[in-house]
Amino acid sequence: MVQKIHKQENTLDDSIYDKENFPFQRIILTAFILIPLGFILNFPLKGIIRSLILSGLSNNTACPVLYSDVEVSYFFPKIIIKNPTITKACINALEENLNLEDIVIRPHLPSFKVLGIRFSVNLKKDKTNIYMYPVIGLGKILITIDDSTIHTDTIAYFTGGLDLFDGTFNLNLNTQIENHQLKTTSIKLESRDLYIKESNVNNFIIPQIPLLDFSIRATLSADMTLRVAPGQLIIGNKNSPLYTNLGGTINIRQDHFASSNIDMTGEMILTDKFLDLFPIIRLKIPNISPTGNYTFIARGPLLSPESYRFQ
Repeated sequence: MVQKIHKQENTLDDSIYDKENFPFQRIILTAFILIPLGFILNFPLKGIIRSLILSGLSNNTACPVLYSDVEVSYFFPKIIIKNPTITKACINALEENLNLEDIVIRPHLPSFKVLGIRFSVNLKKDKTNIYMYPVIGLGKILITIDDSTIHTDTIAYFTGGLDLFDGTFNLNLNTQIENHQLKTTSIKLESRDLYIKESNVNNFIIPQIPLLDFSIRATLSADMTLRVAPGQLIIGNKNSPLYTNLGGTINIRQDHFASSNIDMTGEMILTDKFLDLFPIIRLKIPNISPTGNYTFIARGPLLSPESYRFQ
């Protein structure tokens, strides 16, 4: 009897021949993350950026800005200038150095007005909070300030110590600089809580006066002439002791703002309350109006009483 021997076929499961899906997408995605990260961690980019900023601040002899340190952050990218101080040498009108809170600079969305790099810069000083968006292009700088607040305490630094007002302004501004020269600036400045401070100007006592409303739309040219269209400078409202709307020019003296030359005309309403506060003004009015309506003319040095007339 012959016993049959059953041969076992040497076979493997066909599934081992199937191609396994290779994780190309995950590897590529990982590479995109690790390569830039490795570059940042190993290349001294932070040191280069920091040295460029330090060099720019220290070499700008025309407008020296003091600081204690400069920090560079990659994540939520930003540059922080610690304890900055704008010196009197930078702005001639400054009576003393202007100390600011830390300046934070961040990259921002690209600009289509001027081809260049756009940043956002936040400047703070007590009640002043300015959001500035400079665009740096080839030989040209465009600066926009939007929805910012500036307090009169900060403004006083730039007016030669002329500190007559108390209040907060909303500021919008656009300025263009070409080849380090100011070309043109448009300004919109508004307030709803403006007061004239109690003060002494040339031995003339001024009591506190609630002006409340203030609004100006103007342009500033390269020769530092501020131009205001008729009716675009508004001071006061129906609840104020005075109301005026003016137009004209102010030739600004950067070295001494109080000596700037004004040439403006417009209408002014003076209440009896205001005239009681300033009886000397009655002497400058040739004919007292029963309605309090006058034509106001301002022509001459900004702080000279002789520069102001009523008709």
